[in-house]
Amino acid sequence: MRTIPFFRASTPLTPAERLAKRHLVFKDTLALLSVFAVTCVLAVLTWLIFRSYSQHQSDAAARWKRRGEQALKNHNAKAAVYDLQTALGYKQDDPATEVGLADALAQAGRLQEATSYFNTLWEKEPGNGNINLQLARLAARQGQRSVALERYQAAIYGVWEGDGTVRRRQVRLE
Repeated sequence: MRTIPFFRASTPLTPAERLAKRHLVFKDTLALLSVFAVTCVLAVLTWLIFRSYSQHQSDAAARWKRRGEQALKNHNAKAAVYDLQTALGYKQDDPATEVGLADALAQAGRLQEATSYFNTLWEKEPGNGNINLQLARLAARQGQRSVALERYQAAIYGVWEGDGTVRRRQVRLE
């Protein structure tokens, strides 16, 4: 039986073989660096395109939101609903736009949808005075007296942006 030694004594390379080996290592290194450079360039381009797209989405959302708010000021609830829904399509989870949309739905007479939106917002912020006030108004419009009273009380003791004491007094009077 013949055994194969694990380590063989290698014969020294000739100068031409050493030069060929160096040339091969150089070519492989150059190829690897080229692939790395191309990958870096593509990563930067991808990041720039994504950033541009994100900025475009934010701009479109802001533009549609402004249109919706303007439509609400002009008492055009139907157009406001469309504009604010479009704004939410560009930028989801924007609480201010969601409140505006729910308000526009209420003004358009779509009470069930408005109640659904406000209930979803209420689940996120149960102590928000404005959301509780809007839910109270919707319950009153639908003839749900006990629900309206509960929501009015929650609005009185809720958190308000700006001058809370003035808003609480207005809710009590309402």
